[in-house]
Amino acid sequence: MTRRQPQRTRAPSTHARRQTREERERFVRQRAARMAARAIAGQEWVDRGRHRERRRRVVNTLLGPLRRFPAPTALIAFAVLGIGVSAYLTTVHYAGIPLVCSTTGVVDCAAVTSSAYSVIPGTAVPITVLGVGWFLGSGALAVAALVAAMADRREPRWLRGSHALLGVAGLLAVLYLVYVETVRLHLLCEWCTAVHLFVFATFLVTLARLQHLPQSGDQS
Repeated sequence: MTRRQPQRTRAPSTHARRQTREERERFVRQRAARMAARAIAGQEWVDRGRHRERRRRVVNTLLGPLRRFPAPTALIAFAVLGIGVSAYLTTVHYAGIPLVCSTTGVVDCAAVTSSAYSVIPGTAVPITVLGVGWFLGSGALAVAALVAAMADRREPRWLRGSHALLGVAGLLAVLYLVYVETVRLHLLCEWCTAVHLFVFATFLVTLARLQHLPQSGDQS
C-alpha cells in the first residue's frame, strides 16, 4: 500500500506578496484620504460657523443701535447723506465742474445751482455751505442723543427742543428754495431735491421725538 505524502503549503510568490503589500498600502492611503477629507470638511464647517458668527456680530454692531434707538440713528443717517450731497454741490461750485445731472427740460441742475438764488445774498458763497453746516449741527445733536441712549442716560432737556427748532429752520429754508425753483426759475434740481428730502425727514423725526418725551428708562 502506497503511503500518501503530506501536502505542502505552497508559499506565496514574490509577485503575490508584492500585490498584497500594494493593496494594503492602497487601503491605508484611501483610509487616510477619507479621514483627511472628513477633517477638512469638519474644519470647513467650523470655519463657516465662525464666519457666520462674525457676520452676525458685524450686523448686530451696525444694526443694533438702529433697532434699539431708531430715531437718533435715522437722524445721523440723514445728516451723513445731507453732508455728502451738500459737500458735493459745494465742491462743484468752487471747482467749476459740471454736475452729474440732467441739463435739459424741467430738471436742470446746472441752471438752478448757477442762478442768483444759489448763493448767500450779497456774497459769492453758495448756500450749500449753509447746508453742510446745518447737517453738521443736526448730526452732532443726533450723536449726542445716541450716546446718551446707549449709555442709558437721560438726554439733556434742551436737546430735543433744540433739534426740533433746527428742523423747523431747515424746513422753512427748504420751502423757500422749493418756491424759488418752481415759481421763480421753473426748474428743478435733483441734488437739491435730495437735500430737501433729507431736511424734511429730519424735521419729521425731530418733531416726533419732541412729542414723545422720554419717560424713565425710555431713550427712543
